[in-house]
Amino acid sequence: MDDFTPPEIRRVDLSGVVLSLHAWGRPDVRQFGWYEAPEAASIDAAEMLLERLGAIKEAQITSLGQNLVGIPAHPRIARLLVAAADIGALDAGCAMAAILSEKDFVTIDYATHPRNRGPSVQGASDLLLRLEQLQHAEKSNFAAYLRDDGIDPAAARQTARLRDELVRQTNRMQRHRREASDDDLLRIILVAYPDRVVRRREGDSTAGIMVGGTGVRQAPESCVLQSPFYVAIDARDDSRGLAREAVVRIASAIDPRWLSELFPDAVKQIRAVEYDAPRDRVVARGTTFYHDLPIREDSDGAIDPQLAAEALAKAATPRALEIFEADDRAREWLARLALVRKFAPEHAWPKIEADSLVEVLVNAAHGKRSLEDLKRSNLADALQAQLAYPLDRLLDQFAPTTLTAPSGSQIKLAYSRGDKPIFEARLQEVFGWTTTPRVVAGRVPIVLHLLAPNFRPVQVTEDLASFWSTTYFQVRKDLKIRYPRHAWPDDPLTAKAEAKGSRRRG
Repeated sequence: MDDFTPPEIRRVDLSGVVLSLHAWGRPDVRQFGWYEAPEAASIDAAEMLLERLGAIKEAQITSLGQNLVGIPAHPRIARLLVAAADIGALDAGCAMAAILSEKDFVTIDYATHPRNRGPSVQGASDLLLRLEQLQHAEKSNFAAYLRDDGIDPAAARQTARLRDELVRQTNRMQRHRREASDDDLLRIILVAYPDRVVRRREGDSTAGIMVGGTGVRQAPESCVLQSPFYVAIDARDDSRGLAREAVVRIASAIDPRWLSELFPDAVKQIRAVEYDAPRDRVVARGTTFYHDLPIREDSDGAIDPQLAAEALAKAATPRALEIFEADDRAREWLARLALVRKFAPEHAWPKIEADSLVEVLVNAAHGKRSLEDLKRSNLADALQAQLAYPLDRLLDQFAPTTLTAPSGSQIKLAYSRGDKPIFEARLQEVFGWTTTPRVVAGRVPIVLHLLAPNFRPVQVTEDLASFWSTTYFQVRKDLKIRYPRHAWPDDPLTAKAEAKGSRRRG
């Protein structure tokens, strides 16, 4: 145990004290001449509550705050009474204030409410249920048998006395009187507890999260089981639980639309454009917050094309290289760039790696809404756009995508990163080439895949001259028998090349 009991000023809620200091003309309560100054966090918490109650604004007391000072109750309870008087339901307000101020007269028998069972009664508010129970106790003249109904008659009698005293003290506030609906009373409760709004968690009806991020869990005896949003009137920290959640015994349901009506300055909407992976779509999500508590989400709104492109590119960034490598033309473009960077380093070729592909993705993603759309786009053109003049032309000169064979056919050059380009053609297409063609200004020989008439390779070489002088005659001997209608000249260096599909006439 501590050597001494902490002083009261370090243990209690300072909302009433801080409100009084503001009423005395001390807007900066931290500079007040305290006998023993409270902790700064306690003052901050008190001023935050008073701001949410509407009692102070920008460190100045409001007219509502001046009214609350004159009510002999905690500012939260005083705010409830003012709200009740405004709608002509002060009697009910005084009853609720008394219930909240006195010892709870409802006794719970945990034998009939084990944690694996819900309460026997379901309703909109544990506080309104207590109003009914207080009326029942009064009609029964606070008889001892009320204990069988879960009511402490002595505590109920004391609550009724305080209610009557509050009615006498606040009688001047009553301008009119009317029968209040349950919704009216639920709104009054919300006005007094604006900092205790809870959103129930999906998948666990007893758990929720409160404004400020505190996790809460309803006690088994609470009757508020259906409403997605409620006010945690009696939220007590339970340090024994592993989750460190606050336990709520008294809750009161609310309609989230009331938050915008009663606290318009505390409700804000944030729209974000983001990628929805399960749907493979960029969506515009709008989240409405009450302070820091999300109260409503919507999606599939209008999307700014630039924001959509950025969101799609962000989602694709971890897979950027994979996306480009999966596209044949883009993969080949990257291989061509790598080739010229290696063999023509005197030019300022950009270094396009995984990280630098993000900007390319943003440009390619313009007007797209999904990764599939992005993959189907012309990624090679997006890459080509990264080359400024004259590098764009130099790339086509140094690493052309096709070569013209002696037959006149335009035949594709195949590039792969780290390898020399490959040229595949039938032998008849390249008659007349005396040496191996080169790229990158003559610095890199291509790899020739020489094909038989059935388009199967018969030779792979980088030295065409050596092939003609040695290997060709053995290949000619073997293939001439199998393909007699095709040309097999004795001198391939001077023979006329034949385009694909043509055959020597017999």
